[in-house]
Amino acid sequence: MSTDEALTKQVNDILQDENVNRQVRIDTVEKQFAVDNMSSAIVYKLIGDLCYPDDAWYSSEYYAKAIEIWASQGVETIDLAEICERAAKSFVAIAEFEEAEGYYLKALKLKEKFLGEGHSSLASLYNEIGIFYQYNPEKAIPYYQKALDIWKKEADIDPFDISTSYYNIGAAYVKLHDYSKALEYLNQSLDIRTREYGEMNPYVALVIGQIGGVYFEQEDFAKAFELFSKAYDIFKKTVTAKDPCTKQMKKNLDAAKKKLG
Repeated sequence: MSTDEALTKQVNDILQDENVNRQVRIDTVEKQFAVDNMSSAIVYKLIGDLCYPDDAWYSSEYYAKAIEIWASQGVETIDLAEICERAAKSFVAIAEFEEAEGYYLKALKLKEKFLGEGHSSLASLYNEIGIFYQYNPEKAIPYYQKALDIWKKEADIDPFDISTSYYNIGAAYVKLHDYSKALEYLNQSLDIRTREYGEMNPYVALVIGQIGGVYFEQEDFAKAFELFSKAYDIFKKTVTAKDPCTKQMKKNLDAAKKKLG
């Protein structure tokens, strides 16, 4: 067993002892084992693991400490990429978006370096970053597209993931008011979901409603009303009248009806 493995086992033996108060466990391993830079980094990473994902305040703090030490030592590994990704998710959870962005991009840089841009395991990270940038669609679309390009080549990928990629890209183009592109991607999402799940499915209704929204934005209120009606009918039959999606689609339907006079 290497020195790092031995340290990891010793620290985890203490951290995983649920008979002891968590803060006491954290204080103990910091005092006992965080004696130099490299051992401190391992300890901080393991504390981050203990707290992730339930306590993002702690996990973000300790992952950041570990990453800072490893960066100062010039450490670059695929394992560090995973820690950066966890740090990013932790910072998102506490609404520290600038910090989260930095760690997402560090994780991506490392994974692309060690795995290559087209590697299958990168798709989920590209997609996560796309979601992170969802309010900045010009940034989001290239990441969504990279995820989609990888998933389309995977033989065993869940069709829902591919349909969601098309949906996300379509929704991003809606925000950019590029409605022809939006319809192109949303219709591909709809085709996949209808083929896989049948028409009477809430995920199908979600896409139909989004397409209806595109027509509404283009002031084709008759087409929007038709699609909102269809989505509303599916939601009513597959979820409940009180479901947020059903309620929102009813509002959309009423808005289109009002526009029609």
